[in-house]
Amino acid sequence: MSSKWVKSFEQIDTYALLSGWYDLPERWLSDLDIVIHPKELKKLEKVLCAQNDARLVNHFRHESTCDYFVLALRSGNQIQFLPIDSATDYRRNGRVWFTAGELLKGRRRWKGFWVTASEVEFKYLLVKKILKGSVPEHSAKRLGERAMELGDKARELAVNLLGSLLGEQTICWIKTGAWEEFHSHIPKLQKALKRQKLRKDPLNPLRYWLPEIPRIWKRWRYPTGLFVAVLGPDGSGKSTLIGHLERELKKAFRRTAFFHLMPALFRRKGPSVL
Repeated sequence: MSSKWVKSFEQIDTYALLSGWYDLPERWLSDLDIVIHPKELKKLEKVLCAQNDARLVNHFRHESTCDYFVLALRSGNQIQFLPIDSATDYRRNGRVWFTAGELLKGRRRWKGFWVTASEVEFKYLLVKKILKGSVPEHSAKRLGERAMELGDKARELAVNLLGSLLGEQTICWIKTGAWEEFHSHIPKLQKALKRQKLRKDPLNPLRYWLPEIPRIWKRWRYPTGLFVAVLGPDGSGKSTLIGHLERELKKAFRRTAFFHLMPALFRRKGPSVL
């Protein structure tokens, strides 16, 4: 990611990188998560499409307020993919966890980009990784660094999200690096998160599902994705080509699936039909 990307993002007035930004602009770890003001979303898409050294190859809405973009960049003889997950709030598992205003509060500059405040990054990462059910090594390191930096404020944030007992325990696990203990309690932490949010905001699930139902209906009517048909006689290398496509292109999509042309239920005995 070159300095040209920094200049491109300067065209967007109100945004912040949520995570994965600490190695920018030299490199990125995985997805680039962005919170953006709703009025700026179209501008983000325009900026991404205007990149001379990249091409937008995928774009879909995976939550009612969350758009997923994938850019393809040429690196020598290879193609690399940069996923950018943009959101106008953070919602998941039937709850709206943070509004755009909450996530943008206190944002700061970092190497030309706008990034979230330390408090926001900590609570966003904590909620996201609990709900996803796992904490990768780089996220665990980041949570530990933010917890040590924030001190008592990190404990206050965890208690607010999880309740007194689990909040205190969670901070202890994070600061001491007891990630096995943390992972073993994830189901309990997920229930605590949902319970705390519902107790403080009883109408929260309604705000989640009202805009979500039309999106689900539209996705059902008009499924996203790409079908690639590989045809040829036996021994022509179809399986090799399919394996290559799955390896090389899987990062451009959230998931891939392989189908035989003929359903296995009705297939005659003998060689597989691809």
